[in-house]
Amino acid sequence: MQMKLKQGYSAVLISAYAPTLVAAEDEKEAFYESLSSAIQSVPFKHRLFILGDFNARVGHDTVTWPRILGSHSVGKDNSNGTLLLQTCSQHELAINNGFFLLANKYKTTWQHPRSKQWHSLDYVITRHDVHITRAMRGTVCWPDHHLLRSVVVLDLCPPQRHRPVRRHKLDVAKLRSEECQQHLQETLPEKLQLPDGQSAASSAEEKWSNIKGIAYKAASEVLGMPSPSIKTGSTTKMQQLVTCWMPCTLLTCTGSTTSPTQPRNQRTLEPNSKCR
Repeated sequence: MQMKLKQGYSAVLISAYAPTLVAAEDEKEAFYESLSSAIQSVPFKHRLFILGDFNARVGHDTVTWPRILGSHSVGKDNSNGTLLLQTCSQHELAINNGFFLLANKYKTTWQHPRSKQWHSLDYVITRHDVHITRAMRGTVCWPDHHLLRSVVVLDLCPPQRHRPVRRHKLDVAKLRSEECQQHLQETLPEKLQLPDGQSAASSAEEKWSNIKGIAYKAASEVLGMPSPSIKTGSTTKMQQLVTCWMPCTLLTCTGSTTSPTQPRNQRTLEPNSKCR
């Protein structure tokens, strides 16, 4: 799995399951050769995370493996653990399980069915530092192996969203005319024919994209774009209201029998008064 990061970097995740301790040596060698080739295919500048059940005990010999094991590693090593440590040393990798001061119950992931002792068989192996790696013991189903959780900081690249091409609306009202329909039916087959020397699209998406573009181009040539419509109904009604209202507001009445200081609702007009 690969995730794109900013500035051209990537985060590569490799999930692995190693053979058990009782497996044949040829099977173990084939697994670690395949793992080494996968690690070599990832450039060193990229973030690399190897996750999985390696069925190996790496121990806590930090003197022999100083940059691979942390000072808080637990348990003893076995033959599978030696193969894993050699692979990590070859590719400058670190096993992050033992780099953090935690209780042993947060470092071990598997319990032996007979001795009931807890061991660490699952690992998070990286080239760069992580914030913390610990076992998750709160799972409801209590599986054979506990889950491991690592906290890392990745500067992810934001997804690139391609904006769809907005096409102009066509004057579909012209399709009511039989003449226009006939013209469009004659134009489409001519446009869909490929010119000489041009090869057809290989994938179905390219074919569908070409068909849509040709159909839209032919329809735009026949139908054209609708002319902008002006809504005159509301404008005419507003003009009528203004025409009726303006004379009433501009009228000044003469012949009033009341004084200007009298309240407006008590003023009266003489019978022969005129408004101008």
